[in-house]
Parts: sequence; structure tokens; C-alpha cells
Amino acid sequence: MKSTASAFFLLLFISGCTVLSPENLPTAELKDLQRPEKLDLQMGLELTRQRIDIFRNVISEESINAFGNETTGEVVCSYHPLGFYLNKNIFYDLNGNLSFVATRIFYPDTPKNYELMVLERSMDRDEYLKVSQKNDTITFFKKGWLKDYDYIYLSDDTILIDEGRLLSKERIFIKPNELIYDPISLFEKMGMDRIIETETGYIAPKLHVTEEYKQIDRKTIELDNSFTVIWYINGIEFKIDENLSFFIYKTPYGYEIYRGPHLEKKVVVSENKIEVAIMGKTIQTFEISLQ
Repeated sequence: MKSTASAFFLLLFISGCTVLSPENLPTAELKDLQRPEKLDLQMGLELTRQRIDIFRNVISEESINAFGNETTGEVVCSYHPLGFYLNKNIFYDLNGNLSFVATRIFYPDTPKNYELMVLERSMDRDEYLKVSQKNDTITFFKKGWLKDYDYIYLSDDTILIDEGRLLSKERIFIKPNELIYDPISLFEKMGMDRIIETETGYIAPKLHVTEEYKQIDRKTIELDNSFTVIWYINGIEFKIDENLSFFIYKTPYGYEIYRGPHLEKKVVVSENKIEVAIMGKTIQTFEISLQ
């Protein structure tokens, strides 16, 4: 069996395809790996916020506790609507979160009329959410004691995000070579995020730095100083540095997400349902129906 596998990978090398070699595969359980979706860096929007985390960014935040002492803790970064599609279903946002987009696993081009039922499971509770799009309106309904609705209104050049806050309606402006996110609806330079297309890729100007994003070739993408994305015939590597990489493998039943050699999540995909599991326990379920 071992010699057969070695011969298979040697044949791929001879044929000119780059693969993750057998000794670098994180587990012997990965069988019948399928060719992953090709890389194609495109700036874009992800508005549903229904994602399957490959890497969730955290930042350090200082606070004052009840005794008046300053403490520092880690805070999970929220999803940002602006970012980059690395292929048809993987999205990297401006807050540094790397994820599968649930609707795009079902349909690479998200339909205009659908309903997505979402179940999020944690240690202490289950949360239910319904996301639906009807033409140019996306509606979020969260099940709870009170009816909780959020709305996103779409048009060709402006998107309005209404989360029920009286003094603030987030807006996204769409231009031919630029995306602008305005979280406070006032054109203050410090309050907005931008992605601008350039001759070599994209830039995202920040307060003290300008981030750069570019596709080096058809198998390599550079996401500023955060990730180098490398496509192989049997997987995709998201490399942070020489000591840490995340891997995506496409299997007959869906995907597997690895942190180095360790399995983090299994993503099981059927015709209209996705189940995400950690150590055999389902933590997310997505069910889609076209309307």
C-alpha cells in the first residue's frame, strides 16, 4: 500500500503537478482526495455572515476590571463584509478572518432568492438563525424571546445594513475599482475601510499602514503579511510562517480543515445541507432551500 501511494505521488510530480507529498499529509485517514477549487483572487463582499472558520483572528484588548485594575485579554474579531474571495467559496476579510462561505459551498454564485436555516451549537446553548434573500433584500431572523430582525438592502452601487440602531446605518459603496465600507454613515476618513484595485493586485489603506494583496501566479496568493496561500493538486495551504500552516483538503464528502498536522474540523456537504464537526460533535448546521 505504501509503495502504491508513493508511486502515485511520484507520477503526479513527473506530470508537472505540485502535490503535498505523503510524508507531509497530516493523517493517513485522508483518502481519495479531490482537486480543490483553483485560486482566483477577487475583491468582494460577504454579507450573510454565515461562515465556517478556517482561521478566526483574535486581538488583544485592554479593560478595567471591577477592582479598577487594568487587564488584557483576547477578543475574537467580528466578521467584516469587505474582503477577498480566494476561490469560489473561501473568503478572507479585512479583519483577518479566513472562512468558507456557506452559501457559496452550495452555489458558487449565490442565488437571489433562497432561505438558509442555521444552527450554532455551543457548550451551554443552541442558537437558531434564519437568513433569507428575496431579490434585493437580505433578512436575518434570530429566534429568541423577542423577534430580532436585521436587514440588508442591495443595489448596484450602494448597500445599506440596518441592524436596528437608530443613529447608525452601515453603508457599502461599490465603484468599478473600489469598495468602501462606511460604518457610521459619515464620510470620515478614519471611520471607513477601503479596498482599491491596482495594476498588481489590491490595496487596503489603513490609518498607519497600507495592506497589499496580490496573486503571484495561478498557485500562489499573498495576503499582505498574514498568509501565503499555496494551491496543490491535493490541497490548499494557508501559511502564516515556517512553523504554522492551515490546510484544506477536499474529500468525497466535503472538506477537512487542519491546523498543522491536527484535524480541526470536518465539513460534510450534501445537496442542501452542511454539517461542521469538531472531534465528532456537530457545531454548525446549514440547510438551504431555493425560494
